[in-house]
Amino acid sequence: QVSFLDVGQGDAAVVELPDGRVMIIDGGGFASQDFDTGEAILAPFLWGRKIGRVDIVVMSHPQLDHYGGLLYIAEHFSPSELWFNGEQTQGERFGKLMEVVKRKGIQLRILCREAPPPVLRDVSLQILHPPCHNSSLDTNNASLVLRLSYGTTDMLFTGDIETEGETTLLAAATAFPSEILKVPHHGSRTSSSPAFVRTTTPAVAIASLGAD
Repeated sequence: QVSFLDVGQGDAAVVELPDGRVMIIDGGGFASQDFDTGEAILAPFLWGRKIGRVDIVVMSHPQLDHYGGLLYIAEHFSPSELWFNGEQTQGERFGKLMEVVKRKGIQLRILCREAPPPVLRDVSLQILHPPCHNSSLDTNNASLVLRLSYGTTDMLFTGDIETEGETTLLAAATAFPSEILKVPHHGSRTSSSPAFVRTTTPAVAIASLGAD
C-alpha cells in the first residue's frame, strides 16, 4: 500500500511493503521552526496505521520540503537505513538529521543509476536516476528517481527533476511506463515534458503542492 500524504509544498509517501516493512519516501517540511511536518503529519498517520517503526527512509534530494519531516521520523521510528543520492547541504535541520543518523547508527546508503539497487522482497526496485557521476546536475535535477513494481503495477517517484534531469533520464532508459506517477517538482512548468509524459504513460498522476 502506498499513501501520499498532504504536506503542502513538499513530498511525502508511505510505502507499506508486502513483507511488513515500511518505507518513507521524502518527509515534507516547512521553513517555519514552529511546525514539524514529521511530528504533526507523518507520525499521526503512521500511528493511525498502527505503525511504530519505519524501516527505510528515502530522501530524494536535500531540500527542506523533502527532508524536513524526516528528522522526527529518524528520532522516533527507529529506521535502519537512510537512502539518498549522496548530496548534502548546510541547512540547520539537515545537520540535525545527520546527527541523529550517526547517533542512532542508521546506515547511510547512496543510490545511483549504475550501482546495484537494494533488494526488496516481492517488490522490484529500479534506480533510474541520477547517474553515479552527476557533478554537472544541480540539486533538483540530481533527485533520486525510483520505480517500484508490484505485480502489474509500477509507481514512479521523481523528486524534483526538471527538464535537464528528465532529458538525462530519457537518454539512459529505454522505457519506464508507470501506472502511478508522482509528478516531478510539484507540477512545475520546468518539468513533465511531453517526451517524459509520453514515456511514462501514467494512469494516475499525483502532484503535491502548496497554495498558488
